[in-house]
Amino acid sequence: MLQTSPTGKLDPRVKRTRQLIQSAFKDLLHEADFQNITVQDIATRAGVNRATFYAHFEDKYALLNYTVREMLNALLEQKLSDIHTFSVANLGALIEVVSEFMAQFYGHCCIPALNGTNQHLLMASQVQVHLYELFLLWFKPMQPDKAEQVAAALSWTIFGSAMQAARGTRKLAPGQVAEQVLAFIQPSLAHILGEVVSR
Repeated sequence: MLQTSPTGKLDPRVKRTRQLIQSAFKDLLHEADFQNITVQDIATRAGVNRATFYAHFEDKYALLNYTVREMLNALLEQKLSDIHTFSVANLGALIEVVSEFMAQFYGHCCIPALNGTNQHLLMASQVQVHLYELFLLWFKPMQPDKAEQVAAALSWTIFGSAMQAARGTRKLAPGQVAEQVLAFIQPSLAHILGEVVSR
């Protein structure tokens, strides 16, 4: 069981160990194919034992998913004025960040060992899951009964649009993707959530 502080944050020692494991994992992904990397490889590179690894992650797939989501969240926190609060400006910035992030995987993949593999697609799908959870936080206070439906529709629309822009033959800049997607979804959001979306 991971230890947390009274504020609900990870204990600093736990956080440091998790960072060591992630760093070791990223290094190994630049040296070997994901399928050939073992938990023992990761633990050895991180300087921890297997039991410590399993105290943090169920397996290497859980570590991969966590790493992708952490990378995306770090970008969102940099680019959004307040990641925990809905605004049209934040939504536009979020779409642009996701578009940039997806382009990394289908251009010069930030995890080269996954490029073109099925795991590469599973990794990318974590983006949609992360968006869904973020949208739930945004919209539940406004429309508790509709938040799940809105979060699902938005997360898949943004994820799919960003993936298509990254993989398609007609390349669009992240800002263009954000502009087009926002123009498409804003009227529907305004209808569901009211005037706050029109601002």
